[in-house]
Amino acid sequence: MSGYKTLLEYELVTLLREGNHMAYSEIYDRYHYLMFVFAYKKLRDEDLAKDFVQELFTTVWIKRE
Repeated sequence: MSGYKTLLEYELVTLLREGNHMAYSEIYDRYHYLMFVFAYKKLRDEDLAKDFVQELFTTVWIKRE
């Protein structure tokens, strides 16, 4: 997986669109915490923020193409 850490975002998105699970995992690793912080600042509820991030990344995978 270390090879994915050096890829640029557009490269990861290209791989994601092809159904690459490792690219999805790298995107998740890079952005899940940032998205959680953003959601928490808006919602002021930790559980809702976690749910939001979960739903966001589920949608990213479902609509990857």
